[in-house]
Amino acid sequence: MEKEKRVLDKLGKNATDKITGFVGVVTSVSFDLYGCAQLWITPKVNKEGAIGTGAWLDEGRVNIGDSAVEKSEVIVEDPGAESKSAPIH
Repeated sequence: MEKEKRVLDKLGKNATDKITGFVGVVTSVSFDLYGCAQLWITPKVNKEGAIGTGAWLDEGRVNIGDSAVEKSEVIVEDPGAESKSAPIH
């Protein structure tokens, strides 16, 4: 659980891809079957106000900076959907 907490603590932080220089905010995390953690980096809006395409990046290739947004600023009491586990067939 230590790794999961460390990765989850990156949510809402500014992030820069070490390889490409892609910059954005960590808005989601994913853990695969073998324990690899990936971060979804959402870019800020461009000059026209449009949101660009984000990217899944391996945790190790991302530099994490300061908080862009605190989790408490975006959490709502009722997210509008029932949370269920995905069915496994």
